[in-house]
Amino acid sequence: MIKTSLARGWFSHNRFTIKNMRYPVTLEPVEEGGYFVSFPDIPEALTQGDTRGEALEMALDALITVFEFYFEDNEKIPLPSPVGQDDDYVDVPLSVASKVLMLNAFLDSKLTQIELASRMGVKKQEVTRIFDLRHSTKIDTVGKVALAIGHQLTLSIE
Repeated sequence: MIKTSLARGWFSHNRFTIKNMRYPVTLEPVEEGGYFVSFPDIPEALTQGDTRGEALEMALDALITVFEFYFEDNEKIPLPSPVGQDDDYVDVPLSVASKVLMLNAFLDSKLTQIELASRMGVKKQEVTRIFDLRHSTKIDTVGKVALAIGHQLTLSIE
């Protein structure tokens, strides 16, 4: 089991932990064949697939695409609700999950990207790349962002 959290200081009650960022999905059979996919937590993410497997693959792509709109619009991304034992879900890759947590914490900080760049000692263009989901960002960099906004990035393997 992998946990990811952004914690504020050592003694904070604002500790946030995610065990495998899993978003529940609803798969509905369609008359023409295949499945229509929706997300209870992210209503904008809609897709379909010819088989259950294909529908779930398409679901992850649709979810990440919608996440990109949240990043572009500087809006917090709703976190996943609990997944029931028999529920369908998609696992968000850790590289994306860490950026989702980073975006939400950054928006809570009320800083601008220019202020964040200044705190990190980098150019604003680098911060822009950090907040691009399609740009590969080292986990160390996500950790630096967390520190710059008064948080601590914590990873554990259990």
